[in-house]
Amino acid sequence: EKYSQTLEVLVQTDAMTGLVNHAHGITRLEEEISKAHRYGRRLSVIMMDLDWFKRINDEFGHQAGDDVIVYFSACLKRCSRAYDVTIRYGGEEFILILPETGLESAVIVGERVRTYLREADPSIPRAITVSGGIVECMSDDTADSMVKRADDLLYRAKQSGRDRFLAG
Repeated sequence: EKYSQTLEVLVQTDAMTGLVNHAHGITRLEEEISKAHRYGRRLSVIMMDLDWFKRINDEFGHQAGDDVIVYFSACLKRCSRAYDVTIRYGGEEFILILPETGLESAVIVGERVRTYLREADPSIPRAITVSGGIVECMSDDTADSMVKRADDLLYRAKQSGRDRFLAG
């Protein structure tokens, strides 16, 4: 039984960061959306992407890039609650699932992440900024539709200058 539990954790976790991985993260988002719909609760999602990440890899090497990913993952854990779900969605892209959270409060969480990054660890080779899209669950939302809306806002945040969150 213990071996089975260990395997389950390994299958659900991103090896580098210890965060929930993409596949399990989408499953968790579907579960949270179902709860929000069933019980009339609020739910928000923040999709984030590290700005200019390729430059870090190009200038300082892939180990430095990995260090930034690990540092940012720790930042997300510190800036979120125990029952929030922090996902490494892919590469330098992350999702925070915020149960019991409306859009206004989710924006505060996003700004908390940005503020924390300004106080970067001296071992990180350069200043790190993040852009993101923030959405609240609507009555007809699915995991795919929430991620799509958040991703669209993330893209607009990148296009409008980076180092910002857009909510909608």
